[in-house]
Amino acid sequence: MRRGKLMLLAIALIAGWLINAQAAGPAGKLTRATGKVTVHRGGAAIAARPGMGLNVGDVVQTEAASYAKFLMSDGTMINVAPGSKVRVKSYSHDPRTGQRAANYDLVYGRGRAQVPKAGQPNIRFSTPTAVAGVRGTELIFSFDPATGQTTIVAVDGVVDVVNPDQPGQTTTLNPGMATTIGTGMVPTPPVLMSAGEINNLRQGAVGSDPSPRTTVVITIPGTGSGDFKFPEGYQGTGNAPGNDGVIGSPQDLINQEPPPFTPVIININLLP
Repeated sequence: MRRGKLMLLAIALIAGWLINAQAAGPAGKLTRATGKVTVHRGGAAIAARPGMGLNVGDVVQTEAASYAKFLMSDGTMINVAPGSKVRVKSYSHDPRTGQRAANYDLVYGRGRAQVPKAGQPNIRFSTPTAVAGVRGTELIFSFDPATGQTTIVAVDGVVDVVNPDQPGQTTTLNPGMATTIGTGMVPTPPVLMSAGEINNLRQGAVGSDPSPRTTVVITIPGTGSGDFKFPEGYQGTGNAPGNDGVIGSPQDLINQEPPPFTPVIININLLP
């Protein structure tokens, strides 16, 4: 009898673990893969395609003249410029409490990130010579392995930058400011950049996307007609004729809910 109860308990624990694992879903999803883009996962190199999920530990690599963009479940959006490699080093997000933490590792190249201000973010972007801590912002970051130099630009919001080899010196960037960090060096004093310089850096990371309108399949409760609103951290325009409701969170763009919710097609123009 006791052995039978233990078996039932073990089965229940395993079933609960499987349900939680399925509910968790991927940490993010690729929304753009232009040119030659590869996702490295567990020793395998996978040809990237829009819509594929991203997990902790995955590395997104772009070749020359290639671009990638991925969206995390907390609303963080990251553009990967040509000739770059970005790793999802760690990630956690609790939509119930708003707590979220992540570390994105730029191995080399350039990227641009948009981090929503909502909740309690603890988000870091790392290179071999720098760690940038953000609390909700847009930033551009790059690392050149030939020179060992990192450049961090705070486009919006506040960014704290430190060289992990020199932890006693932190540089705070306000909007429009930039700093560079060399091997074994502390961050340089902030420099104010012009709007033109920032736009050029942003364009280098984002590239040219001739068709920013994206059609996604999402689930919304309700069968009437009306408007919907974008999740926290999104901008753009869209419509869902014949359906109403509210897109609850960025996770809705990543994980599909099971019935009784009805999948509908919504045209969304996500601004880069």
